[in-house]
Amino acid sequence: MEALLKNLKNYETTIKRRVNIDEVTMVFQRQFIKYLRDIGHKPNTVTTRLSALRTIMQVAYLEKKTSNIDQQLPDFVPRKEEVDEIHLTPKQIDQMMKLDLSSKEVIDEHIKKAKLNKKETADIPQMFMKAIHYINYTRDIFVVGCLTGQRFSDYRRINKDMLVTIRDQQFLELIQQKTNKRVFIPYDKRVDAILNKYDGKLPYVNTMTFRLHLHLLGKLLGWTKVAVFDSGTNTENKKFYEMLTSHTARRSFATNAYAAGIPLASIIAVTGHSSERSIRTYLRLDAQEKAIIAANEFKGFLQ
Repeated sequence: MEALLKNLKNYETTIKRRVNIDEVTMVFQRQFIKYLRDIGHKPNTVTTRLSALRTIMQVAYLEKKTSNIDQQLPDFVPRKEEVDEIHLTPKQIDQMMKLDLSSKEVIDEHIKKAKLNKKETADIPQMFMKAIHYINYTRDIFVVGCLTGQRFSDYRRINKDMLVTIRDQQFLELIQQKTNKRVFIPYDKRVDAILNKYDGKLPYVNTMTFRLHLHLLGKLLGWTKVAVFDSGTNTENKKFYEMLTSHTARRSFATNAYAAGIPLASIIAVTGHSSERSIRTYLRLDAQEKAIIAANEFKGFLQ
């Protein structure tokens, strides 16, 4: 409920006026859903927000504070979806880390090599220096997320003040904002290199800019093929870069760690998931990756 109220307040700021309770009609519903999607919320998060809004409206109706009954319509709350989401492989994370973003000229070369169509280049902003700085910031923050397995609200604030040493090993000690859990994240030297670029503290990038620049990074890397899952299809026909979100980083960490043979219990200790069942929803292994894991587990059984 608190998340919904925050979204509503920010929505009012966006449209520059207050929303009256009688205005929460199906017209408002469509506009609000578009806003939630524009700021990067996933389909099932949108469903959760609208479900909470329906509850508020139903109470308001029962208490005779409104005569609005649109919340009772079946389509007021979108149906939940089974969402296939991408992850970055270790190779792709390395490609993103090594992507040269030093100047407008270099970025123009990336655009040429990626062979983007007119539609894909139309929304690429002019590469003045301030924009280039923020594109670098987004890339570095996202890579930190891929290497630490935290939610966006947590990995964006990682800094060297979180460093602790336990039995001669360095960890990032972090209290997760959503759950208030304390986790200890093994300190990756690549994270150290990124933090050193910013004097130990990651720069700030707002959520909307982060999402837009993440898609831009995918374009510059040439990740323009349609994303295909184990079913062999993608009903939404979305390209790989279009499916990049801030949450892709957390999913990438969990999937890559599991593919590397790290036990789920150890991954959970870092990510802070509540159970093995909950983290399994994050694992997005393709058929070959599953086969490799199976082969390793069958050692000693097969001859």
